[in-house]
Amino acid sequence: MFHSFKIVALFIFLISSLGIQAQNSTLEKQVLTYPSRFNSVEALANKINADFHSPEDKAKAAYVWMTHHISYDVKGINKQKRVAFKYSSEADLIAQKKAFRKELALKTLKRKKAVCEGYSTLYKALCTHLNIECEMITGSSKTFIAEIGNTRLPSNHAWNAIKLDGTWRLVDVTWGAGSVDYSQMRFRRSYNPSFFDTEPSDFIINHFPDKSQWQLLDQKMSIKEFGLQYQIFQAYWDSNIKLIVPQSGILKYKKGESIQFRIENLSPKSHIAYKYRNEKFGNRITVNRTDGICSFTVPMTHLRKNELIIYIDTKPALGFKCQRQ
Repeated sequence: MFHSFKIVALFIFLISSLGIQAQNSTLEKQVLTYPSRFNSVEALANKINADFHSPEDKAKAAYVWMTHHISYDVKGINKQKRVAFKYSSEADLIAQKKAFRKELALKTLKRKKAVCEGYSTLYKALCTHLNIECEMITGSSKTFIAEIGNTRLPSNHAWNAIKLDGTWRLVDVTWGAGSVDYSQMRFRRSYNPSFFDTEPSDFIINHFPDKSQWQLLDQKMSIKEFGLQYQIFQAYWDSNIKLIVPQSGILKYKKGESIQFRIENLSPKSHIAYKYRNEKFGNRITVNRTDGICSFTVPMTHLRKNELIIYIDTKPALGFKCQRQ
């Protein structure tokens, strides 16, 4: 009876999962039939309101449209300016800030180009019209292995939190749209659904909010702990893995040692490889699989300070700094 119950439960779970995936696929396909341009935030919100009923579908529809049609403004990376307001009262300041956000949202929609502030401002404006509670969150982000260990990362990014069914969820429309190839200073669009309603424990790996309440974690993380975390790349999200060991982004080792890795949820069909920054080619690894946990070791044979990348199916997934003791 016990085994039969487990099989039935697993079957129900798989059917439910397939149903959710199909629903999301249908939603995305429908949103991609929308025009690529709208003259107002209200017009796009009205279209979404007409086509979808649940707040979650509406929030996801706004995310899908923006990630497919708003490009990151690479030229604006180093041109961001602080905005100063002259005001006569608190009410006047609030009114000016509201007008500024409204203008920025419309500008982002019409130009179809923005930095993170424009993305998060437009998303908040859309959610307001969709009757979804939404906040704009500012904080630090980590995008490079070289930033591991930096405990003084600047507040340089903006994202959103939305409230669905009484629970706050995390959304990063900017990162969901693609990434910047800094070697060529070009934006490369690559839709990533993983940055909609991301698990807080995953989101905190590379997003550290200025206000700790927006970590949405029971046990809050310090900026020092944030800085010491490993770096994650696209394959991490695509493969749905979880790194169990090591937990630090800085791997300290002695000559001749190997570092132990344990990963959860790796597909049986996937393979692992590693590469140091100063190596020309990667190295495939033999993986031991036990009860859904994959274990492998990486020999630490290079210079004192180096960068190590773990690949899943030839795509970078995890990044670490290596320090020889």
